[in-house]
Parts: sequence; structure tokens; C-alpha cells
Amino acid sequence: MAQIGGGGMAAKRGKLSSSGAGAGAAGEDRLSALPDDVLVLILVRIGLTAEAARTSVLSRRWRHLWPLLPELRFDDTPDGHRIGEVLGAPDPPPPLRFIYVFTEDSSPDSLEAWLPVAARRLSGDLFYFNALPFKEKVEEEEEEEEEDQAGESDAGAVQLPCFESATGINISLALLGLALPPAGTFARLVNLALYCVRLRGPCELSDVVSSQRCPSLQRLTAGCTCDQPANWKTEELSLNRLTEVEVTDLRGAEHEIAFMERLFSWATMLKKMEITFDCSVTKSKARELLQTLASFSRPEALVEFYMYDDADKESTYVLTPEDKEL
Repeated sequence: MAQIGGGGMAAKRGKLSSSGAGAGAAGEDRLSALPDDVLVLILVRIGLTAEAARTSVLSRRWRHLWPLLPELRFDDTPDGHRIGEVLGAPDPPPPLRFIYVFTEDSSPDSLEAWLPVAARRLSGDLFYFNALPFKEKVEEEEEEEEEDQAGESDAGAVQLPCFESATGINISLALLGLALPPAGTFARLVNLALYCVRLRGPCELSDVVSSQRCPSLQRLTAGCTCDQPANWKTEELSLNRLTEVEVTDLRGAEHEIAFMERLFSWATMLKKMEITFDCSVTKSKARELLQTLASFSRPEALVEFYMYDDADKESTYVLTPEDKEL
């Protein structure tokens, strides 16, 4: 009986093996037989663009697919010139609905190697994050920026091109300089977020976010610093599409409070504003600022105030005028 059972199992294994060999001999590749748009969706699921590009070794059928991706993700601190090559690879290049780039201690030259190409192709959202190697270096850069802001020039600043078709721009530069485009319309831009940015150049942030140049802007997130002229104190801007504003790392300086007051008068359709105080602000100072800023707001606008739990800025908690801990 044991011999019979063993023989039966061997026969079954032999049958399965024979079937598999037959399929392999036929050389049928059902996956590659799928339409291009379906295969592109498969590559999108892979995630990083570099990994998707490696699929080109599978067969000739896959070699032209990864440049057709509607979403590009670079998360391995790539060279900026290589990103530019990837963005310019297809001919003609299809529009992109999403670009994500993470770099470490990148230079303005590296960014300018791919930003103009991205501006021409992007029809969706840009997320760019430039990190410094050590947290201590970030703190050192912040201190140097505060002490020597007036002496800084436009040299070394990243030139931001005009993204005419983008719907969202989220940029964190680790306190690199950023020069805004003096001309052009961000026609479809709904969300603009600038973190750890030093604004440089003759073009001011107020000029760029005005309704004339950003007619669709609804959400603005800026605690960036600038060495530009302070004529915004008397300037009249129309931000009639702006409905949400997020301000981070507010320290309560005189020019910050003056700007916030002007912002409330410019954004007549504002529905919500989130203000997060810098971790250096004490609780008593936060309560004072809360009352001052709340006096500027309209009754129909929801204004929320936050403080960091610790210096690491990993979490926040909501403040209210009645907060007894203040």
C-alpha cells in the first residue's frame, strides 16, 4: 500500500511538472500582452521611479513603458541632473499628475536642473523636500539667518519657474534661498506651501499669490523668511479666492503681527486659518498673541491656534483663550 501511495504521488508531481514545462515551452507571456495603459498602472504601483525603470530588463515590451508614468517618485537623494533627464525622456512628454522628490543637502544648481522641466510637464501636484544631514545644522542655519538676514544677496537662490498648469506646490528647502518668478500666471494652482524657505529677489510673495497671478489659490501655507522690501504694509492685494491659510513657527515679531493683520484684510473669503507658534514662544506669550490675532479675524473665519509639545516639533496641541494651562 505504501508503494502504491508513493507511486500515485510521484505520478501527480510528474503531471504537474509536465504541465508547467509545457507552458514554459510555449513562451506565453500574458502579462506583457496587456495594453500599455494597464502596464503603466502596474508600474505606478511599484512606487519609486528607479524601481519602475528597472523593469525594462524584462523584455523589449517593457522598455518604453516607464517614461510614460503619470507619477514620478524619487526618494533616494538622486542627482538633480538625472531627474532632469528622466523628466525630459519621453518625446513628446505626457503631462504628469504627481512629482515627489526627496533630496539631502541639495544645491540650487541641482534643483534648477529639473525644476523648469517639471514646470512644463506638471498638471497636478509637486512635493519637494530638501533635508539637511543633521538637526544641529538646521538650528545653526536658522540662527545664521536671523543674525545676517539683511546682508544676504540673490546669489545662490533657487529660481522658481512658473508652474502654469500645476494644482499644488509643496516645497521645503532647508532654508535655501528661493527667488519667485517675476512673470507668469499659476492659472490652476489651488494649494501653495512653502517651508524653511528664504525668499530672495525683487519679486515679492504678495505679488505671486495675488488673484491676478494665482486666480485659483485657495490654501496658502508659509514661518518662511524674506529680505524683501516691506511695502506690503501699505499694499492693497486681492486674495478673493483664498479660503484657507496655515502659518507655522510664528514667533510674534512686530512685522509678523503686522503681516497677519494685513492678510485678514486681503483675504476677504477666508474661512479657516491655522496658526502654530514657534517652540521658543512661552505659554504666556502665546496667550497674548492669541488674543491679539483673534481681534483681527472676522466672525465667519475659524482661527485655530497650536503649540508644539516639545522642541522636536513632532506633535501639537490646540490652544483656546480659556486654556487654564496658559
